Amino acid sequence: VFVEFGNIGEFERSLTEDTGTVILEPVQSMAGVEIAGDPYYLKLREICSKRGVVLVFDEIQTGLGRTGSWFFGDRLGIAPDIITLAKGLGGGIPVGGVIINDRISETIGPGEHGSTFGGGPVAMAAVKANLEVIKEEELVQNAREAGRYIMRELGNFKNVKNVKGKGLLLGIEIEDAAGLRDYLLGRGIITGTSSKKNVLRLLPPLILKHDEIDIFLSALKDY
Repeated sequence: VFVEFGNIGEFERSLTEDTGTVILEPVQSMAGVEIAGDPYYLKLREICSKRGVVLVFDEIQTGLGRTGSWFFGDRLGIAPDIITLAKGLGGGIPVGGVIINDRISETIGPGEHGSTFGGGPVAMAAVKANLEVIKEEELVQNAREAGRYIMRELGNFKNVKNVKGKGLLLGIEIEDAAGLRDYLLGRGIITGTSSKKNVLRLLPPLILKHDEIDIFLSALKDY
């Protein structure tokens, strides 16, 4: 069953006695960087807890500092029952992971969950090193501060209608996002589009510095 993102009323009406799990990408990246208001996520957690429904956050794009906190729910003080991870987890090495809480862990017995290549030493070494760098270099904080800087500066551009998202997962509402993407690529700046033709997606590395942001802003000003 699919329900409208951000519509807590429709979500609650869709629940039945057979509903066991709710899966949500907390920021709908490819859909145009759609993000709901904070009350939506808080109510979602409350309803799932009350009804015994497992809440899963797909944080393959949003997790590990991308939105300015280690995980999306951290800033709201909520935690899903399951978090899925990949992409930024290995710092370039292909790897995926799942975080589960005690309630879920207690339902899995020895031998009930396995993986042919799970726990490979190269991938695990990459994950360990990557997490250490994110922590030691304070990249979560950097993503939060860099994102705020980008959003503040983009507010001065007349051709930018809106900026949405969190941290370094941002969507810029602008006419002809694909044309702007191609122009920026010609200037050596990689951005992305989405299913919405008027939204340009920004997902720069967490090590992004202010002078690098200024290069992007300068290119956008020349567009």
